[in-house]
Amino acid sequence: MAYHDQTFGKRLRQLDRSHRRASRGSKAVMRPDGLIVVQPRRFSLYVPVRSIFLLVIGFFVFKGLMLAHLGETRYSERVTLLSQGTIVEQGGAWAMKIDKPTYVIAKFLDPIVK
Repeated sequence: MAYHDQTFGKRLRQLDRSHRRASRGSKAVMRPDGLIVVQPRRFSLYVPVRSIFLLVIGFFVFKGLMLAHLGETRYSERVTLLSQGTIVEQGGAWAMKIDKPTYVIAKFLDPIVK
């Protein structure tokens, strides 16, 4: 009798695990013998590369726009002031420093801004 209780508990745990997996999404798949079986979807980390690329380009355009609007001296003063703050502000100063793409974008946007 105890053996049957153990196997029942094992089957119950397996059903619970299967139900948890299926609750995250499932798909119906036909096996080679023609039987349709529902399988849980595998978790995959999908990173939209295009969106990340557009975000980075937008960040550089923003930096270039700020540089064109403020001018190089005022922009550098503000970044220097930002680098003297907390660790988060120092990280922001590192990200906002003038680099080659920012400088090129600022030179392109300078006639438009002024």
